[in-house]
Amino acid sequence: MKQIFDAAEDVWAKRKQEAWETLGDTMTKLPVRYWEKNMLFSGVSNVWWRKITGGFPATKHSSGTHPLFVLGAKGNYCFQVCPCSSSGNIGARFIRRGCKLLLSGNVTDRDSFLVERFAFSLPMNSTFSDQPGFKGKVPEMCIHRSCK
Repeated sequence: MKQIFDAAEDVWAKRKQEAWETLGDTMTKLPVRYWEKNMLFSGVSNVWWRKITGGFPATKHSSGTHPLFVLGAKGNYCFQVCPCSSSGNIGARFIRRGCKLLLSGNVTDRDSFLVERFAFSLPMNSTFSDQPGFKGKVPEMCIHRSCK
């Protein structure tokens, strides 16, 4: 029985990879249930961030946007996510400028610091009134630790 389950998982994994290869660079919106670790999204309202985190961003939260980064899945029910910012603290992880993102081919235009102190769990069945824009999947080699 386990062997049949593994075969089915392999088939779906292959189909998923084929879909990404075919559609990856044309996808701009992606429902939360299809998110994966290291995906990067843009256009998340500062009003939403402040409501969810209670403290991010520190200023100008009545307008503007900040990116969203998927830290990883927590089981089959939610994702651990955090905001990104163009400024960060010593020791903070960041996505380096000029990184070519997987699945989309987009290239990052600036260093984006992961504001992990405001990380939280987002249920997989979540929806947004204005769906964030899918930028791509960040390769591990593009994630660095700040030493400034």
